[in-house]
Amino acid sequence: MQLNIKLTIFLLFSLFLSIISTAQDSAIQVHNWKVESKKTGEGKYEMIFSTAVSADWQIYAPNQVLLDVKTTELNFADSAIKQVGDFVTDDVQIKEEASSIFENTTVRLFSGDAQWKAIIQIEGTVPAKLQGSLHYTYGKKDEFYPATAFPFIVSLEGGVESTTQIAVPSIDINNPVNDCGDEGTKNKSILSIFLLGLLGGIIALLTPCVFPMIPVTVTFFTKKSQ
Repeated sequence: MQLNIKLTIFLLFSLFLSIISTAQDSAIQVHNWKVESKKTGEGKYEMIFSTAVSADWQIYAPNQVLLDVKTTELNFADSAIKQVGDFVTDDVQIKEEASSIFENTTVRLFSGDAQWKAIIQIEGTVPAKLQGSLHYTYGKKDEFYPATAFPFIVSLEGGVESTTQIAVPSIDINNPVNDCGDEGTKNKSILSIFLLGLLGGIIALLTPCVFPMIPVTVTFFTKKSQ
């Protein structure tokens, strides 16, 4: 009986590890993106996205709409940063095939190394580092994973490091308006603070709300009846 239980646990554990390994493998295949930037003008940069696709995975080329979802998008938290025009791809790397997922609609795919470019325009001050998110689509056979997010940070040539600080003239951190509660422990050692806390806990045990619960708690943990 014990042997059967151990065997069942071992099989379930092996299945669990297999599922995790498969999920991690599928993610690793297409998430190793490289992001580069190249300044092309005042506040204008060319973004280059590239990755190697291994095994039988495929990445859907940009500038397509499948199931009402764009296969590729660039998102930025700052509204002053916008993409200009469509993505630019090397058609030599792309192949076309009829997809059974989309009722034999012809789709464009990268089955090997994938690379495309995008032009972005930044209004105002250009940051030293650009944060964004690339949403792309990948799959294989009858598997389809749209809008997969890849967050990235890339340096921008000529960008300015942010040193902005919010200053409020009416606030003086050295002379607070109200006591922040630190005076009670001022000039006290850690040991004295600990002893004061211990004394406070003992006093709390004697209050009408807590004291009646002591025998109930002791009985619960010792599993003994009164």
